[in-house]
Amino acid sequence: MFLTLSLVDILLNRNTLEIIKATKYWLSSIFEMKDMVETRYILDVEIIRNHHKKLVDMCKVAYIKVLE
Repeated sequence: MFLTLSLVDILLNRNTLEIIKATKYWLSSIFEMKDMVETRYILDVEIIRNHHKKLVDMCKVAYIKVLE
C-alpha cells in the first residue's frame, strides 16, 4: 500500500478496495477527515488512470509546462 502525505492531504493507493476502506475507517476514527474520492494531482504530480487496463501513471510534465 502507498500512503502519500502532504501538509493537508493523504493519498491512499492499493489494488484491494477492502484494505483502502479499512485504512480510511481507521484514519477517520482518529482524525477528522473527508473523502475526496479520486484525485488528479498531488504534490504537483498528475495522476493518470486507465481503469480499463487497471493502470496508474504519474506525470510531472503538466506542472513543468505551467512553469515554462
